[in-house]
This record gives sequence, structure tokens and C-alpha cells, in this order.
Amino acid sequence: VGEEQKERLRIRLKKVKILNEILEFYGLKLKEWQNSKYILSNKKGRDIIVNDLGDLWIKASELEKKPFDVLDENLLHFLRAKHG
Repeated sequence: VGEEQKERLRIRLKKVKILNEILEFYGLKLKEWQNSKYILSNKKGRDIIVNDLGDLWIKASELEKKPFDVLDENLLHFLRAKHG
């Protein structure tokens, strides 16, 4: 069981790292919290709990009080420039 928990945590942390590449564009940061939830933060110091990754964009909109388009052309240009 211990190895399975470590593997699940490793996968969660990898997902957080990838999502933070995207969230950086919006000035947001995601952190893993207690192996079950996430904390989404903005540059103003506000935080919101994200129950699961399906909840992420809804919570981002709540936190920033604006809608997010993950297919925004500016975001896609940002990611291309960052990763070649």
C-alpha cells in the first residue's frame, strides 16, 4: 500500500507541475494539498480549495472573477514560446 500511495502522489505532483505551466499565464499557481485536494492561489494572496481537477477552471473563475478560455490564442502562443 505504501508504494501505491507514493506513486499516486508522484502522479498528482506531475499533474500539478504541468497545470502550473498553463496557470502561470493567468498569474495563478496550484499546489497539492493533503493528497486529496489542491489549493489555487493568485498573485494577490487569495487562495481557494479545488476539490479535484475537474473543478479547476470553475474555481479559477471564482478566484479571479472572470471566465477562462484554455484554448485562448494568447495562452497557446505563450506555451509555444515557453516550450519551443
